[in-house]
Amino acid sequence: MELFNTYLYSGVEWVLSGEARVRAVARQRERTGRAIPQMATIWREQWLPEIRTHLDHWDAWDLSSAPVADLVAHLDDTRERVGRLWTIHFEITGVCYPAMRSFHELYVELFAEATEMDAVAALQGLSNLTVESAHALWDISRHAAAVPDVARALDREGTDDLWPALEAMPAAADLVRELRTYLDRYGRRGEFWNLTSTPLIEDP
Repeated sequence: MELFNTYLYSGVEWVLSGEARVRAVARQRERTGRAIPQMATIWREQWLPEIRTHLDHWDAWDLSSAPVADLVAHLDDTRERVGRLWTIHFEITGVCYPAMRSFHELYVELFAEATEMDAVAALQGLSNLTVESAHALWDISRHAAAVPDVARALDREGTDDLWPALEAMPAAADLVRELRTYLDRYGRRGEFWNLTSTPLIEDP
């Protein structure tokens, strides 16, 4: 893993070679092949309930009024929970990425003129919270653009001044309500996968 020009590059390097590597690859493919048909069930019955448990725990916390000692303990607990969520992440990707690769190989085999990008496109369109939040934000942007005073404020105000300007603007009352609803539902979803990035709900 290397950091180059602000980008982080990583790769997988085999520690086995020769026949040992061939056997390891065969075992991995066999285990992955058994796991792929069970992914939906494991997600629904195991991974998703546990993920929701952690999210509900964080949502229940009133960070603004907690004593410092409790916040320190909460941070330690959060680090452990995030570690567990990363484990779940790799349990999922360890199966879903090989499944996608198998799909690509089959797609290209079945359709002679197809490319791997065509295979990727065939897997698009499945909804998730990331897609859902992007659609919701797009809808809000269209509502904002339809109100001239709001559109002018978006052009005129800097990011630090925009939120107070919208709150003070009668024509933006509906937009502010929409934004608050959006932040309440999606605002804790960070753009980056770490504890140090500021979520939208803390910096709209």
